[in-house]
Formats: sequence, structure tokens, C-alpha cells
Amino acid sequence: MRKFAYLKEPLKHDGGGDTVKIMLYKTEDGAYLFEYDGRNDLQCTCDLFYDSLDDLYEEWDGRIDERGWIAIEDPQTGCQHDAFLPLRVKGRETGKPEHGKFEMLKSGEWIDLPEHFNKELEGRPLEEQAGHYRIRIKTTIDKYSYGEHTSSRSREETYGLKDCSDVKGLIVKDGSFAGVLIRSWHGEARACLPGECVTVYYASDDDGPGSASREDVACLVCTGSEEE
Repeated sequence: MRKFAYLKEPLKHDGGGDTVKIMLYKTEDGAYLFEYDGRNDLQCTCDLFYDSLDDLYEEWDGRIDERGWIAIEDPQTGCQHDAFLPLRVKGRETGKPEHGKFEMLKSGEWIDLPEHFNKELEGRPLEEQAGHYRIRIKTTIDKYSYGEHTSSRSREETYGLKDCSDVKGLIVKDGSFAGVLIRSWHGEARACLPGECVTVYYASDDDGPGSASREDVACLVCTGSEEE
């Protein structure tokens, strides 16, 4: 189980920086608390270990803001526990890890972690970089009769990142916008990179011989122009 939260006020940590965001990760042995210097940092600056989740909550519950703990999907096998993207040390899966080099999972394939995610926006303020991205949500409604697909209709709507309630945070690497944390349909936040899609809502009903389903899929797209 993983959850993250933002602190009400920055808190000094042993590394000398200020913690503004935290993530907990529960294991069989106890619970880790990862600390982040930036609200949108991809990986933590330092970490703590607690013998129990209760001990962690007792120390940190009073320090997080009104949004509370936000559930996020567990790390995939072999991936960094503190990372907000599926991220692994390059070569680890073959038993020849290249420490300091990472790969990320994008659209089902492992690729080298880019030094910059969008060179055209490199060096610009983070808010300006994020302003060039939108969330495009496609809603599809399918109807069935006696198990046969009878009709399908869909619509698309586009939102700025600030206007989409499913966006729970940004992901940043070395000052470059890398993606967003978006609420999936089962409630957990998960990473979404530019060009990727996440199902944010799904429902179906079965009414005798007929049935219908609805699926909302959100995609992160770069528009090339800043949102107003």
C-alpha cells in the first residue's frame, strides 16, 4: 500500500532541506516514509522507517494538509518504491544493474529515462510548461442486447490541468514537466505520461436482455500552446 500527502508547512529533514511532500509505503516488516523537497519531485530526498503504520500515522497525520492521504498504486516488481513513475535501475532485471541509470515504463515498454521530457519547454517555469498540456477525456457508451453489441457512441472533452478534478498532482524531473498523477477508476492515483491514457471511470449495468457500459478514458496531451 502506498499513499502520499502534502504538508501544511515545510519541515526540516536530516539532509538539510525542507520536506513539503511525503509518501508512505507499507511492507510486511513495517512502513517507510519518503520525504520530498519539491511538491512535484519524482523521487524522494530521504526516508524514514517505522515499525508499524500506526506509529507513522501518529507522527505525521497532524502535519498533512486538508487533502489528507491520497492512495497511489503500488510500485511494480523491481521498481523504485519512492518513485511516482514506474521507474527501475537499468539492467536490474538481467542481474547487471547500472546504478545511477534508470528506465521508465511508457506505453508498455521500458525506455531510458529522458534527461529532458520536452526540450522545447526546457528552462521555462514549471507552471508555464504545465500550461502547454491538457487532459482529454473520451467517454464511450456501449449498448448490448442478448450479448450482442448494438450501438456505441462517444464524446470528447478537453480540460486544463488545473480544471480537471481527476488530476491529483504533477510529476517533475530536474525541473522538467514529466507527467501527472491522475485518479484511476478504482480510486488510486497513478502516473500518466504525455501520450498515455488512464481509465478514470467505468460502470456497467445489466437489465434483463439488455446491458450498457460507460468508460471514461483520460489522456495527457501536449497542445503546443499555453492554456489561458
